[in-house]
Amino acid sequence: MVDHDDGVFEGVADDNREGVAIGFTLDSASMMNLVERFENEGEFENEEAADDLHLHLTAVNHYENQGDYEKVVQHMEEGFNDLLNHQQENELISEEAYDILAAQADTLVEKQP
Repeated sequence: MVDHDDGVFEGVADDNREGVAIGFTLDSASMMNLVERFENEGEFENEEAADDLHLHLTAVNHYENQGDYEKVVQHMEEGFNDLLNHQQENELISEEAYDILAAQADTLVEKQP
């Protein structure tokens, strides 16, 4: 299943199934949608935790739109990931939400030119 608003694919593919491979765009906007989804599903201890992540991703989105990929990487590695780790250590975010957001943050950094 693909949630086009979040840019999230949920499902399993294997050699026993015919079909078409589908992808999605991973960027700060799709991550903001995912944070909002997790907030709506109660994956954060409080609204402030989700707002803090959203604020960092808003800054990253600004740099993405400007094509300033060095700043994107800096804000993801030094800001977003640090905040995400802080939230996990202080039980402000569920393990599932943490795992997914951390993986997407790493992928976003790795895909920068």
